Amino acid sequence: MKTFFNPQLSFPVIAFVLLMISSIACANSTTEQLADAVDQPASSQPTAKDSPDLVSENVTPSKEAAESALVQLDSLRLISMGFGQDGQEVGYAFIVENPNKDLAVESTGYQVAAYDAGGTVITTDSGFIEVLLPIRQTGIGGSLFVDEGIIINNIEIQLNDGRALKSEVLPPFEIGSVSYAPSDYFSFVNGTIFNPYNRDMSQLRVSSVAYDTNDNIVGGGFTFLNFIVANDNTGVKVPIVSAQGTARVELYPAISGLSFLTSSDELPSDATPLEITKTGFGQDVGNIGFGMVIDNPNTSYSVENSQYRIIAYAEDNTVIAADEGYMEIISPNQTVGIGGQLFLNEGLRAARVDVQIKNGEFKQSDPLPFFTSENIAFFDEQYFKKVTGIISNPFAKDITNVRVSALAYNEVGEIIGGGFSFVDFIPANGNAAAEVMVTTSTTPTTVELHTSVSGLSNFE
Repeated sequence: MKTFFNPQLSFPVIAFVLLMISSIACANSTTEQLADAVDQPASSQPTAKDSPDLVSENVTPSKEAAESALVQLDSLRLISMGFGQDGQEVGYAFIVENPNKDLAVESTGYQVAAYDAGGTVITTDSGFIEVLLPIRQTGIGGSLFVDEGIIINNIEIQLNDGRALKSEVLPPFEIGSVSYAPSDYFSFVNGTIFNPYNRDMSQLRVSSVAYDTNDNIVGGGFTFLNFIVANDNTGVKVPIVSAQGTARVELYPAISGLSFLTSSDELPSDATPLEITKTGFGQDVGNIGFGMVIDNPNTSYSVENSQYRIIAYAEDNTVIAADEGYMEIISPNQTVGIGGQLFLNEGLRAARVDVQIKNGEFKQSDPLPFFTSENIAFFDEQYFKKVTGIISNPFAKDITNVRVSALAYNEVGEIIGGGFSFVDFIPANGNAAAEVMVTTSTTPTTVELHTSVSGLSNFE
């Protein structure tokens, strides 16, 4: 039996393996990798004018300056901290500063303790700050869960100084269009991030911080951004838990212990990147249905573990929704469709939806058979819309947890909606029925079903 990656079962093992590979294959420190990834002197890089928490100096990064043994440093400074409670959820955040002008600090550990009014420890949290560059502040957000009826009175933050290495100031990630999207159920902080380095980066940890009218921290949260392309912008949607009275919010992206820096020149010399050939979306009240068509133009390479991100923008260019995912495998000369849905807070509408992809690993491969579909139909029912059809499995094994995307088109061939679902299993060389809920802007002229193995698929 062949098993594809199951993120729920395998994440702790995968994380450990990634960290081991990173420490073996990337002997350079994170600071050195960032210094190597700067195209030009930091003085000509974008500044963090939209992000007052980040400070940069006009200096040229130097790899040689970073190649030092452990050195003495001024201790990191805890600038501020706070929390907010919403029922059983507690969002916390703190701001920490590296005051050293020529020292970066790596692998700083932090510990969080939450207390009730009697001084009893209710719950704790901990983590690492992978790198804090010279004369730079960063924010760390997180969340805690407590039993019903428990009220947190105060929190405590402890830091250690990590490892110091000589480094000149490097350009910061630039934050823009930050907005707060409160909700009775799940609140978010949305914004854009610019990557000033000439390397794609994976698994950035993005923290959200909430403040009240007196600039006290009253909440926090975080998410991981699967990837951000070199020298480019992307949108992000970060969960946050805060107290009542949130007046403003901030975002802080940071390299994490799971991050990798990769270059586009790592593709095989005779390989061509994946191509986005079509994108589109449709929306109704509270939902966006999106679709994209991706082509693998290579005749002898499959592309595995590619990633995509969908970002929805309002008329004023603020991010109002975002989603991301993986494309497990795209075979040689295969064209695949990816559909899905984004959920909007009440009253929001999208003016545009952008699609970004990151190429995965190119594997030498003969052409592989594709899933096919037939008898495809669209239904506009009272409470929802759906696309149905029959999926054929070209392989000689049963396949479980197959992802089926639906794309909807108007009369001129534009994508006007989409969605996705999973089929529990398709028998070997057999068929299975599929039903996919979709969101569209109008009634489509044609619909398609695109089937692919997922990270949860098994060949049995």
